[in-house]
Amino acid sequence: MMKFRKINRDCWEWTGYCQKGKCPKTSWRNKSMSVRKCMYLLINGTTYEPNPVFTTCGNLRCFNPEHITLNRPEKRQLYENVL
Repeated sequence: MMKFRKINRDCWEWTGYCQKGKCPKTSWRNKSMSVRKCMYLLINGTTYEPNPVFTTCGNLRCFNPEHITLNRPEKRQLYENVL
């Protein structure tokens, strides 16, 4: 995962494949999931798969563990940094 990371300010932006306007996807343990959800599972050492997983920064490509949250952001921030 880290080979697809580009640091942009405080965000870790996914540089791998991503459909335009969509959250980046990857596979882990033979499951397709968002990059953010995968990072959440890795950092928290859990098998519980929360759905959905958000970022506090509003950047769709960000997967910085410090920005990942299970709380839905305010609507004005949700798609602030859409690519």
